[in-house]
Amino acid sequence: MNLPELTPKELLLAEGIAVRSQSLQSEILEQESEPSQPLQLITTAGAKALSRIEDDHTACIVMDCLIEALASANVTIIVRNQLALENKQLGEELQQTKHELEQANELIDMSKPKPDENNQDGDVEGIETGHFEEVEA
Repeated sequence: MNLPELTPKELLLAEGIAVRSQSLQSEILEQESEPSQPLQLITTAGAKALSRIEDDHTACIVMDCLIEALASANVTIIVRNQLALENKQLGEELQQTKHELEQANELIDMSKPKPDENNQDGDVEGIETGHFEEVEA
């Protein structure tokens, strides 16, 4: 996505917004170790800022921008939560598959023929010579 070039005034405003945003973020983090409702905090800060604007038209424009920002932030939070849930589910499925594979490996190991105690090289009797005794059932 290509962003339009900013005028010097817009660039200065953007830098000011970024600095003030970082400052407010630090203040909030000092007050609360875990802000439980970030969108509510943004809404409150926006309402305080809007109350200082004398011109109703300007206040409406700023409020529209704030609403768009809040909606975007809310969508971001929802998507992150969905991704975290999917990640957790995939992790659980991976653990289950790993457990099933470990059990299958144990069954395979248990079904392998055991070497004869008298046979020092570990070969199963009769394999090298090809002679097997018939066992009657």
